[in-house]
Amino acid sequence: MKVQFRGVTHKFFFAIFALCLLIVFTMHWGIRLSFEQGFIGYIRQSNELRTSLIAQALTEQYQQTGNWTFLHHNGRAVTQIINTLEQENDLPVQSSTKSWRTQVWIVDHNMTRLSGRGILPTASQDIIQKPVKYHNQIVGWVISNAADKISREADINFDRQQHLTSSLVTMFSLLVALITSLLLARNFLKPIKHILKGTHQLTAGNFAVRVRISSRDELGQLAKDFNQLA
Repeated sequence: MKVQFRGVTHKFFFAIFALCLLIVFTMHWGIRLSFEQGFIGYIRQSNELRTSLIAQALTEQYQQTGNWTFLHHNGRAVTQIINTLEQENDLPVQSSTKSWRTQVWIVDHNMTRLSGRGILPTASQDIIQKPVKYHNQIVGWVISNAADKISREADINFDRQQHLTSSLVTMFSLLVALITSLLLARNFLKPIKHILKGTHQLTAGNFAVRVRISSRDELGQLAKDFNQLA
């Protein structure tokens, strides 16, 4: 009987702990998914803001010259514009080789590339496209890739830090769940253990045995019935 009681205790413990595991990991997965989707959305909004600011700056430059010669004769014009925007608008400095600078292209109204490296994305892809206007006419476009993943080094480090913090919180929650499940299993089955002990004494001929009624629930009623039987 003693081995059987331990089996019930273990089953009850693992049932509670399994439920806690399911809840903890579901919350962890949900929080991670919500954070990543929200963070990617934030990065996308940030890229849209940068692209709009670059388009506005290029529009002002184009108003002064009336053409794209300021780009043809100055290969670092876009870089200078970006540096100015970072300082004036308090934008985070992009120093990684995977930064958004490598994902910005300047094209004219015929979609001829004026600035930018790599393969120019097509309209069918998920891109951000802002016009450059002159006398209410579109004379060019600023194109950048829309954020579908975390790629910038600073963003990756921030995501890793959040993942580490979330994992530590999850591990701590599992430890609390383990201790709580053990205490619940022991306390809940303690009245049953007393009744089981009394049953052993009753079958051994000790009809004076009584068990303490510690609650008014089903276990309390079982203890009351046991005392009446004894």
